[in-house]
Formats: sequence, C-alpha cells, structure tokens
Amino acid sequence: MFKENSNKLIEYLSLILVLSFFLLHNIYIVLAGLCISIYELKKDQLNLYMTHVRSENLIEERKKSVEVLNTEYSNKELNKESSKESLAELIEDLGYIPARDRNDEDRAA
Repeated sequence: MFKENSNKLIEYLSLILVLSFFLLHNIYIVLAGLCISIYELKKDQLNLYMTHVRSENLIEERKKSVEVLNTEYSNKELNKESSKESLAELIEDLGYIPARDRNDEDRAA
C-alpha cells in the first residue's frame, strides 16, 4: 500500500518539478523532474540490467576463486613432490637411518 502511494508521489513530483518552471524559471529543477520521470519510465529495464550485471560479477568472482583454489592445490602437490627427500639425503641430514612410519607398513601380497 505504502509503495503504491510513494510511486504515485514520485510521479507527481516529477510533473510538479517540470511545471514549476513557469513559476520559478529555474531550468535545474526542470532537469531534475525530467530525470525522475525518465527513471520512472525505465525502472524495470534498469533493475533487469543491474541484476544481470550482478550475476555476471558473481560468476566472474566464482571463476577467480576456483582458479585460486586450483593453483593452491597444484602448489601443494608441487611442494609435496619437492619435499620428498631421498633416503640418502635423509640419512645425511639426520645422521641415522629413520624407522618406518606405522602408516607405511608393508603388506604381504
């Protein structure tokens, strides 16, 4: 109810601003009235355009986030591969032969 009344008020306001030229002789008020009336005429198209732009921005942001996640995953994989030292290098660093982890138990086939 209130929204309908406010829409009518804005429509009448734009008409009043345009007609006020005869009393006030101020072109800026007329231009403001014209802008308001053009906005009222094109409101649906503007809202449709804005939702389209927002959805495109969301799609671009999601693509960027997926690319970032993919690069982070590939960087982790590269770090895992580069961090695996050979047994000889590990013995040189530690000074002794390390025991196997419990997770790496050999299973008989």
